[in-house]
Amino acid sequence: MAEERMDNLLYHPELHNETVVEKEIITYDVITEEDADEVARLYAEHLNSGDSVEEHVKEGIKSPDFIGFKAVCNGKIVGMLTGRGGVDFTYPHPELEERLSKYWEGKKVYTPDSVVVLKEYRHHNIFNELGARLVPTIYERGYEILLTELWIYPNGNVPAEATVRHWGELVHKEDIPMFYKDNEKYGIICPICGKTCTCGARIIIMDVDGDIKPEE
Repeated sequence: MAEERMDNLLYHPELHNETVVEKEIITYDVITEEDADEVARLYAEHLNSGDSVEEHVKEGIKSPDFIGFKAVCNGKIVGMLTGRGGVDFTYPHPELEERLSKYWEGKKVYTPDSVVVLKEYRHHNIFNELGARLVPTIYERGYEILLTELWIYPNGNVPAEATVRHWGELVHKEDIPMFYKDNEKYGIICPICGKTCTCGARIIIMDVDGDIKPEE
């Protein structure tokens, strides 16, 4: 999953689908095909870019297996969390998929593929709020396994894991160096490394039951 990460927060649970940040209201809703252009733009600006990315993102939104949520402030998307059913790595890794398939045999798999929170809106709990909507939704749709592919930056940082690890019960975790070494072959440009990507990925497989797990 491609990801970006997210104080001064005034949060009112009674607002349900709203968060108040510095007197600005952030609302949360599902992503639809009407959001395709904006989602594709955010993906290319903040995550992977390249010739194939826009088409991949827009095709994904049209898929019946697509599930995504957005945070909106002043009419623009300031955060999003998206994904689709099945195994959906950044580009195909058939040998890895075959090796890992023992962890989800006979179960429906959902793969998050992006999280973006605009810089000026980070540290406002937006990622957590998006996850709190995504996890029960995928469970309601019959998904039992969450397969996440998290960037390992060249400095070793794994930005999204602190939030993602609460989305289910851990089944399997492994780090794969140079996971994106063939990005250029697929027309993908890493926002950190450029065309020749040296980032690794942390693969996390979890059983989901629709609940966010509390801090231990």
